[in-house]
Amino acid sequence: MIPHSRPETDDAGEDAVAEALRGRRLGQGPETEALERQLEERFQGRRAVAVSSGTAALYLALAVVARSPEGEVLMPSFTCHSLYAAAHHAALRPVCVDLPPTGVVPRAEAVASRINDRTCAVILPHTCGFAAPVEALADCGLPVIEDCAQSLGGALPGGRPMGMAGSFAILSFYATKLAPGGEGGAVLVNDDGCAEELRRLRDCDKGEPDPRAFNFKMSDLHAALARRSVDTLETRRRRREWLADRYDEAAGPLSLRRRMSGTPAPQTLCFRYLLDCGERARAVEDFFQRRGIAARRPVRRPVHRATGDRCPRTEDAFERYLSIPLYAALTEEEADFTGRTLSAARKELHL
Repeated sequence: MIPHSRPETDDAGEDAVAEALRGRRLGQGPETEALERQLEERFQGRRAVAVSSGTAALYLALAVVARSPEGEVLMPSFTCHSLYAAAHHAALRPVCVDLPPTGVVPRAEAVASRINDRTCAVILPHTCGFAAPVEALADCGLPVIEDCAQSLGGALPGGRPMGMAGSFAILSFYATKLAPGGEGGAVLVNDDGCAEELRRLRDCDKGEPDPRAFNFKMSDLHAALARRSVDTLETRRRRREWLADRYDEAAGPLSLRRRMSGTPAPQTLCFRYLLDCGERARAVEDFFQRRGIAARRPVRRPVHRATGDRCPRTEDAFERYLSIPLYAALTEEEADFTGRTLSAARKELHL
C-alpha cells in the first residue's frame, strides 16, 4: 500500500537527534532556543516561541487574545479538528465559516460577514497550501491567526511569505508536516511583550499560577530534528511541486490546483494534491484503494457538524474532494504508479 502520508527524514536529521541524545539534551534547552532563532531569522525578526505541537500553538495564541468566556473565534469548517479543540480549551466558542463554490479556503467577505461584538479572533489556515485571505482581513479590527501548519515555505499570491501577514502565525512540526520534527510547533508574533507572555504560558511551573498555563514545552530532541527539516525545506518544497506538475497531466480537469490557479486562493505550496471528483469521489477512492494507493478526504470531518453552523458548501466540498499521496519521500515508482492509476480512473470511471 502506498500510504497517504509518510514522514520525510534524512541522515542529517538522524545525526542531529543522535547528537542531542549524546549531549543529554532531552527537555527544552539549547536546541529549542536555536530553532527559535532560526525561525526568527527566516521570518524577518518576528518573535518565535517553540511549543509542543501546532495545536498547543493555536491554543496559546487564543489564550492571549481571549477577552471573555463569552467570546467567539471564527474559523473555516473545512479544516482539521485542532482549531475546534484549541478554541474550546481557550474557553471560546468556535464559529464556522462556509466555503465558496470552489476551493478549500473561505473568502474574505464570508469571514467578515460573521464578525460581531463577541468575536475576539479569526483563524485562517492555508488549507493544503491554498492561500487564505489573510492580507484582505488584516484590517478587520481583530487578531488574525495565520495557520501555516500546512504551508510553511509557501507564499501569498503577491509573493509575501506565508506566516508574515497575520497578527500571529502558527507552525507545526508534526511527523508528516512540511518540516517534520516528530512533534512540535511554534507561534510567531511581532510584539516582544506578547512573546514573553506566550513563553510564560507554555511552562506552568514558572512565574505566578495562571489557569491558562500548561506544560507545552518542546523537547530538544524534536527541536533538533525540526531545525534540520527547516534547513532542507526548500528542497522538499520543489520536489512536491514537481510531483504535482506530473499529477496535473494525469488529472486534467480534476486538478483543483489547476482550477484555482489565477484566483485569489491559488495553491502556492503543494502540501496535498486534491482532486475534484464531483459525485464520483467514493468511486475514485475505492478505485485507488483496490490498486494499493491510499486516497482520503482532505479533512476527517467538517467542523460545523460539531458546532451546528450551517455550511452547505463545505458539505459539498467534503463529498467532492479527494487527496492522493504527495510528499517528498514518494519514490519515482510510487509517483509513476499513482499517476497512471489516476489516468486509468478517469478513463474507466468516465471522469
